[in-house]
Amino acid sequence: MQLIESFVNKLELGKPISFKSLTMFPFTGVTGRSIDYLTLDEAHKDGSASVSEVSESGSVPDLRFLNNGDKPVFLLDGEELLGAKQNRILNLSILVPGNSEIDIPVSCVEQGRWSYNSDYFRSSDRSYFSKGRAKKARMVSNSLSGGMAARSDQGEVWRDVAEKAAAFSVNSDSDAMSDVFEAERGRVDEFVESIHHVPGQAGALFAIDGDVAGFDAFDKPSTLRKLLPKLVRSYALDALEGHHQRPSIIGVDTINEFLKILSSGDINCSPSVGMGDDYRFKGDAIAGGALINDGDVIHLCAFPLKPEADERHRNFRSGMTRASYRRREH
Repeated sequence: MQLIESFVNKLELGKPISFKSLTMFPFTGVTGRSIDYLTLDEAHKDGSASVSEVSESGSVPDLRFLNNGDKPVFLLDGEELLGAKQNRILNLSILVPGNSEIDIPVSCVEQGRWSYNSDYFRSSDRSYFSKGRAKKARMVSNSLSGGMAARSDQGEVWRDVAEKAAAFSVNSDSDAMSDVFEAERGRVDEFVESIHHVPGQAGALFAIDGDVAGFDAFDKPSTLRKLLPKLVRSYALDALEGHHQRPSIIGVDTINEFLKILSSGDINCSPSVGMGDDYRFKGDAIAGGALINDGDVIHLCAFPLKPEADERHRNFRSGMTRASYRRREH
């Protein structure tokens, strides 16, 4: 799609920042001229927004978002919400209009609880771990392409959370993803302290153990700066699960090939539950999508699928030769 291709082509690659087996490649070059909005944390802090169950009895795949402020509120794909009857994550990125009330699609990441511990949700300082985000993105895309709502396979999400807990030997009374993150908070926060944003950065590609793990880019550097710690925690948990503790650098050709596949692939489009439209990647090489409002890419996220899913994925595996780092040439 031309809008996404144009957005990606404007991005300029900076020098990588690494900690242990996780490397972030920063991208600059975005002007940040789109609509003014608040992040979820900002809206919660100023009291202009609240998130609750849709009713007293609740509904696992839906929550109620009330925006009493004049500005739209941006919700990040995979962002975690804590409280009410059970913890949830956002199924995709949403821009909630000002002075509105909408139902938002979510997935549960706390299988063992279905009882109130608070009336309203609070936002957490993390998003869903990146491997789970990748699988969820593919599920949501498949659901939307079938003419349904932005749903995940809830059973698969619960299995992924259970496997992550087992990988870190975490016992959780309610099978909550939050307990895994809290158990590893000290080690995870070391990544946050070491991997920081650079001036003008609006995007980030993350690599773990020499493989591309995922890519997030926003319409303005200020959004990336505010949300980067949540994203770093997401990738850090997967990095800690790996066997290597030293960065395994990938080459510029690898990154450019990933971005080429991202920007030139087939895309499905559907109206967003909030403002704008959702564009979802088709095919077997990449999962993810973009939230586009009034011609502006508000958020784009993309994850490589497993190598066996598509032969093209082999082009950005870690076997490629290292290359010196430079800004992408257009």
